[in-house]
Amino acid sequence: MTSRVSVGDQIPPNCELIEVHVTDLRQLFNPIDPSPPREKDLDSRAEEFIVSWARASKRDAQLALLVEVDTPERPDEAATVRDAARLYLKGDNLVKVTLFPEKPVASEGGVPIVVDDQIVGAVGVSGAASAQQDEELAMAGARAFESGPPPVSYFPKEAVKAGFAKGIVLFDQSDKYMVHTSRREQPGMAEIHTKDADIVYVLDGTAALITGGTPIGVKPIGNDELRGERIDGGEVRQLAKGDVIIVPAGVPHWFKEVTNPFLYYVVKAR
Repeated sequence: MTSRVSVGDQIPPNCELIEVHVTDLRQLFNPIDPSPPREKDLDSRAEEFIVSWARASKRDAQLALLVEVDTPERPDEAATVRDAARLYLKGDNLVKVTLFPEKPVASEGGVPIVVDDQIVGAVGVSGAASAQQDEELAMAGARAFESGPPPVSYFPKEAVKAGFAKGIVLFDQSDKYMVHTSRREQPGMAEIHTKDADIVYVLDGTAALITGGTPIGVKPIGNDELRGERIDGGEVRQLAKGDVIIVPAGVPHWFKEVTNPFLYYVVKAR
């Protein structure tokens, strides 16, 4: 499987996050706008969705826009979307774009060969019984070059300390898991991850975490991600330094109270 491609800003967890998930870029931009890709107007539905969430955010909050594209046509589309979104949001707001290709992203010259998240070549096939067989053979050839275990990722203590100072996604180069160096300075929204389990290790501070119960005012903010105003009922746990808690996928959870700062690792496992 081809790795996801991500460009843009590191998004700390205390931002007001607006997540937009599209199948392809035609859903994001106005199709009749003749401007260059980086200057196109947003599609009216995409604009309404982003603006409505922005207006619901706290007045002084920093906004972060996360755009996810399922079937990009080219690897450089992530940078195009990032630049267009920055022009739209302006100010100090953050933008990150992630491509989740369901198959290797098409590029001129055949199916790309990706090694260490870099395109190092391409495989093209012509002359099979059908165009589909041409593509299947090319993809098989590309996978042969990409086979083998992924590289080891190492983060020195200075990088980890800097991550907790801001609260960032430390690692997101796998479609099976992510690692966050999370920082909270105030309570958050109720969260539901329909596909990701949260494995939490508390590094410092204390928090009241509610799990289960009934989330109130739930809205989708992206593919497989829901947010709500709060949780009624549920089980309350007081988390402290050294604690570990695992929140399975689909379980509502809410940091109702936190000390400033509350620092914790999160491994998101899918």
